[in-house]
This record gives sequence, structure tokens and C-alpha cells, in this order.
Amino acid sequence: MDLNTTQSQNSENLQETLQQSEQFFTYGRVFYPAYLVTLSIATALIWGIAMGKSQVSNYFSEKIRIPVIDCDVLARKVVEPGQPAYIKIVKYFGKQILLPDSDKIDRKMLGQIIFSNTKKRNWLTRTTGWYIFLEILKEIWKNIRNKHQLIMIDAPILFESKYLEYMCYPICCVYISDEDKQVKRLMERDGISDEEALKKIRSQMPIQKKMAKSDILVSNDGTPEQLIKNLNKQLIEFVM
Repeated sequence: MDLNTTQSQNSENLQETLQQSEQFFTYGRVFYPAYLVTLSIATALIWGIAMGKSQVSNYFSEKIRIPVIDCDVLARKVVEPGQPAYIKIVKYFGKQILLPDSDKIDRKMLGQIIFSNTKKRNWLTRTTGWYIFLEILKEIWKNIRNKHQLIMIDAPILFESKYLEYMCYPICCVYISDEDKQVKRLMERDGISDEEALKKIRSQMPIQKKMAKSDILVSNDGTPEQLIKNLNKQLIEFVM
């Protein structure tokens, strides 16, 4: 049986379980504060850098047909020229972070700065976090108008943002237990050295802390097929 067939069968089972699980939506409505505002359940997907979240995010959007709000996309949107966050960033870091012959932010240069400076990284997270949060609210309302009761928020820095954590239930964490494997993936993905990869990893909240604050844990230590199998197993066990 190929991966697509397996994913199709798994997604049908999971979709049916989510739709039929009165416990899941009842619990969410009672204990999930944002439901009072949004009238929907927004579950969160978090991960450590280079831990393979894209496959899970795509599985939700393409196979289970749950809308996914990608915070990485929104993060790029809020720092476009002219946006309030853009103006604050350029004022804080200076015009040297702009691309040559362009008014756009040099994301690679900015990344190098914040990965080696905790104070500046925290400032950037706080500054952009608020504007990303507002964009997420817009996306949630858009999905509500389309009558989606369950929404996935793809948020790598959920806990660091200080806003999103209280918007989401449950929180699903994808993790890799082998840091060497994580470093190798990051080196291959970004074309960087092992030292640079470790610096990026160390700049984020440790995955162990994210796991401790999450409701659902999904291991990505194996194959893509095993990842989807783990995801379905953990979600179905959680909502039943």
C-alpha cells in the first residue's frame, strides 16, 4: 500500500472521528477561552526548527480538509514595506538590514543578527508577535464566515508570542528526539554549517519545554508514513 493510499484512509478515519467527537468540541467550548470570541476551535501545531512540520500541516489542509493558518506566511506579510511592524524594525535595527537597491528587509541578515543576540531576538518576537496575532484573528474570522468549526494554526513560536497560547486548544507538538538528526536536516535545508545550525536551534525554546506545555505529542523520528500514523493515533486517542 503506497503512502497516498495510507494517508487517504487515515485522514478519512480521523476526519470522521473529529466530526463525531462531541467530547472534543464540548471540552473545547467550556475550557477554551477563545471559543467565546470566535465560536470555533483553533488547534495549534508547533515544532522545533527542521522537525518536519510541513508534512503534518499539509496533511491537515489537503487530506483532512481543515483550514491551516500559516504563521510563517503571516510573519512575512507583517514585515512588508509600509507595515507598522516594518517601520518599527527598520527604526530599531537601522537601514543596513534592507536589501541593496530595495526597501525590503534582508531576512537572512536579520536572522544572523537575532540568532546571536537574545535581547534583539526577544524584541523582534514581541514586536512582530502582536501584528501576527491580529492577522491570525482576521484569518479565523474569515474561516468562521466559511463555517469552519475546526481551524489549525501553524505556529512555530506559539509559547514565545504570549498571545496565541490562549487562543488554541489542543496544542499539538511535532518533535524529533535525536538532535543530531535535527542538525543534519537543518544543514541540508538551509545550506549552513553544523555550528550555524546549532546556533539556530539553541536560539529557540527547547523542544522539551514545548512538549511539556503541549496537549498532544507526535514523534517524527521515523519515516513519513510513521509520522502520519503517529499523528492519527495521538489525535484519535486525545479526542475519544
